[in-house]
Amino acid sequence: KTIITNADLKIVFRNIEDIKRVHEKLLQRLKLSIDNGGGTIGECFVKTEEQFYQYGPYCANLDTASAKIDELMADSKISNLINRCSTESKQRFGIKDLLKVPAQRILKYHLLLDNLCKDSPNHTGLREGSKVMKALAQYINEYKRNYEQWLATRAIEERMQNKDLEVDTGGGDHPPEDKGCCIIL
Repeated sequence: KTIITNADLKIVFRNIEDIKRVHEKLLQRLKLSIDNGGGTIGECFVKTEEQFYQYGPYCANLDTASAKIDELMADSKISNLINRCSTESKQRFGIKDLLKVPAQRILKYHLLLDNLCKDSPNHTGLREGSKVMKALAQYINEYKRNYEQWLATRAIEERMQNKDLEVDTGGGDHPPEDKGCCIIL
């Protein structure tokens, strides 16, 4: 018997599997760079740039995921299941905290690359990698802002519809997720 629906899992975990694949590829590139002397670490981030943009939807969804977890935890069966899984995994952090970790890390990569620049004689690639990661951080913050505006607009539309007004929203349940996402209000 299904305790948590696929729809709820999609809200909570969004595209975390995509994020995992991005980091598996980044790790593979970093290991290869280190095996060859580490001179191309910054280039690993540059080569992964396009895939990093999958963080926009993930990071924008964190508040929605957190609210969904709170809603799910109100059900004792689900709460017991989540607590049991947490205990069995020996995680000291809760699921909401764990979901934030990828977002926190991606936003700090440029700082790590900047620190490596200080100690590296050949830091052109590191600077390029840092530049890419700074641009990504700006993109993620902008995506999150746009997503929050979209959610606020949807909430207004729903309130208007509930007042028996005829409103053609023309929209779906989610904003576009491509790299060039721009929501104009």
